[in-house]
Order: sequence, then structure tokens, then C-alpha cells
Amino acid sequence: MDGKSGAMMQNPRYRTVITELLTDSPVVREQVVKDVREFLAVGEYALACETLCGWIHEDDLAISSAFHERLRQPADGGAYSRPSSEVSPGKGRNPT
Repeated sequence: MDGKSGAMMQNPRYRTVITELLTDSPVVREQVVKDVREFLAVGEYALACETLCGWIHEDDLAISSAFHERLRQPADGGAYSRPSSEVSPGKGRNPT
């Protein structure tokens, strides 16, 4: 595990960031959503992020460049919340 992943696993602000990414993501497979939420619940933020990114890639889901940049932030060691100007009503999924 690299230093960035280790820092992510220890920083609970990633939970909020990854939850927002999951909510706004094009991922619709319920098992994937469940897995990401379970990783978040137990503090496995790196696994949650890796799972989300992996399924976006695996299912070849289209994402905007702005969403891609948001995905990069946790992986690069920086967590931030989405800007309110980036969220459009009716986009993304509602959390369950």
C-alpha cells in the first residue's frame, strides 16, 4: 500500500467525498453500490474508491471531465466536497 492509500484509509472526510461521488456516479448495479457503502461504513475508503472507479471502467460508463477530476482527488490524496454548481437536479442517483 502506498502512502496515499494509507492516508486515505485513516481520514474519515473521504467518506463524505466518496459518498458524494457514488451518488453522482453513473453506477447503477445495486451490488456495487452496496459494496461501496459497506466499505465506507467500515472505514475502508481506499477500497470504496477503488471499487467505484473499477466499475466505472469495467462497465465503460461515460463520465464528464469534471467528474473524472473529482474521482482523481481522493486517489491523489486530496479530498474535497463537490461544488454546488456541479450538481444538476435529476443527475446521479439518490442515496438509498
